[in-house]
Amino acid sequence: MPFGLFKKKNKETIKAEESKPHDSGKKKVFEDAFMEIQEGLIALSMELAGSVPVDEIYVYGSIEDGAYSFNAFYVKKGQVLPTHKINEDLPTIKQFLQLGSHDLIRLEEVCREYDRPVPNELKLHYIVGGGLDAHYEYESICGPESGISPTDVFRNWRERVAKEMLRRN
Repeated sequence: MPFGLFKKKNKETIKAEESKPHDSGKKKVFEDAFMEIQEGLIALSMELAGSVPVDEIYVYGSIEDGAYSFNAFYVKKGQVLPTHKINEDLPTIKQFLQLGSHDLIRLEEVCREYDRPVPNELKLHYIVGGGLDAHYEYESICGPESGISPTDVFRNWRERVAKEMLRRN
């Protein structure tokens, strides 16, 4: 499945669901550019899901010392599913991860362009048909000094969400 066929539609859908008028009436250029990239990450994740009806999408991104890591997991009927349970096509998953990492590079470029701090980590939680919650971390998390990899952080987050889903159900 080549990516991009539905990305524009998904981004427009998310924008319609998430759009709120700016109180000042002025265009918030940095915020718009930053949000557009986040919407792209969610749209990319929705596109990977394709026709699989998911309830929630969790997106993880790590930007540290020139290294970029991206991944996502999904919730369907209270069950946490990794990408390979949503789409089993390995080349498609590989392309998904590459495109997400490329979006993280764009996110870093936008932050630098507007002289804003670059988040070392972002965690997005999108409830399909609902809202987007975002958490950013600006302190170093991953790297040789800490002995923690982005994969470790991602897996731990997925496990915490899975435990929370068990408690809810």
